[in-house]
Amino acid sequence: EPPAPAPLPVAAAPVVVVEAPDTRCRSTPLEFDKAPPQARVLYAHWHRVKQQRGMPMAREMDTARFRDCVGRLCLLERSGDGGDFVYRACGRTIQRRLDQRAVTRNLAACHPAEAAARLRADLDACLVQGRALCHVVHNDPLVPGARFIELLLPLADESGRPALVLAYRHLPGG
Repeated sequence: EPPAPAPLPVAAAPVVVVEAPDTRCRSTPLEFDKAPPQARVLYAHWHRVKQQRGMPMAREMDTARFRDCVGRLCLLERSGDGGDFVYRACGRTIQRRLDQRAVTRNLAACHPAEAAARLRADLDACLVQGRALCHVVHNDPLVPGARFIELLLPLADESGRPALVLAYRHLPGG
C-alpha cells in the first residue's frame, strides 16, 4: 500500500486585532486657526489685550467684543488649597449642560471624576505655561457621544501672576 500523502499545511487565519474605542475623557491639542469663528474672535481679543502686558487681567476683557461667546464662557480660579478650581462665573449654555448652579462650586462637585481630572490638568497647564491653549475634548459627559472645542485663556491677578482661566466651550447644539 502506498504511503498516505502528508497533510498539506493549512495557513492560519490572520489574526485581526480590533482595538476597543478609547472611551477615556481626554483632550488633544488643536491649532487656533482650526477653532470655531467665535473662539477665534475671543482669542484675538485676548491677544490684543495681552499685547499691553504679559497677560490680561479679567477686568480688561470686554465682553461686548465677544458677545456671541458669553453663554459658553466660564471663569475659573484655583481654589484656596490649590487642589482644584472654582467656578467664578458660568455662561447659560454651560450652566444648562451642567444641570446645576456651578458658580462658587469646584470642578469635583460639578463634573464626574474623570472629566474633572481632565479639565483640572488642562487648566493647570494653561496657568503654568501662562499661554492660551486650544483642545478638542473627547468623551466628556458634558456632551455624551460627541466632541467639543475648548479654548483656555490665562488671566492675571492684580500683581500680574496667572490666577484665573477664561474657558470657552464650543458645544454642539448650543
